Amino acid sequence: MQVLCTLNMEMERIAPTTSSATMISNRTARDRTSHAGWVPRRSESRIFCHAVAPARSLSRFRQTATASGSYGRRSGCCPEDAFLPEVWTPDEQTRILRRRISRRAQLVRQRTREKNRVHAILIRNLKERSPAADLFGTAGRRWLAAQELPADEREMVEACLRGIDFLDREVAAIDRALAELVLASPELRRLLTLPGVNCVTACALLAAIGDVRRFPSARQLVSYLGLDPKVRQSGSEPARHGRISKQGPGETRRVLVEAAWHAARTTGPLRACHEADRL
Repeated sequence: MQVLCTLNMEMERIAPTTSSATMISNRTARDRTSHAGWVPRRSESRIFCHAVAPARSLSRFRQTATASGSYGRRSGCCPEDAFLPEVWTPDEQTRILRRRISRRAQLVRQRTREKNRVHAILIRNLKERSPAADLFGTAGRRWLAAQELPADEREMVEACLRGIDFLDREVAAIDRALAELVLASPELRRLLTLPGVNCVTACALLAAIGDVRRFPSARQLVSYLGLDPKVRQSGSEPARHGRISKQGPGETRRVLVEAAWHAARTTGPLRACHEADRL
């Protein structure tokens, strides 16, 4: 798909020396899941680039359209010609917020791996559990420095601690940027009124949803986030509901689960509902 966009842009560049009979269309379509997000920004007015549904969704659409007789042209054309279902494209501010949330998630996962390496070294050397609640806090590091370890293992522990300190600073820098964004946004401040929602959760939710007005109902928003239960039904038999579909952004579901656990531990009606379900 990126090749098609590049080709069309090149044809627009040489348009003054090309007759109208040999010109190709300056419209193209790109897969929403591809890395061709730079096309609308780089092309400006030279090319009309439409974001369409992923290939997996298009296969189901083509089957339905072919059966109804409404899909009779090749899929490489623009949406007006091939009836490709066009999807919503986020604006620049939403893309920036998504990149920040993605970067923070990567840093947190990397920091977790460094901490797991330290725990693995202690287990490998048969060390007892640290009396400190946080092994990587002040008391925990003091206890860790007093442990007798082989020279190579001690070097690994020190390297992991340096990596953890670096990642802590990087995560803190992103958290400060997110906090400034929350203070300047009425929508994000409104999300903070929900139990269990902090700055990171609010920003991750807004980054995934974008413009909430594009969802006609709450059911469609829940389905977009992958929180709707799976439904299995054959014919007139009763429907069976399974686990959530997990079809949406996984990072957003993760922060929502963390928010739910915080809300369940906070005094209020949500905690009472959680405890009632456990009975």
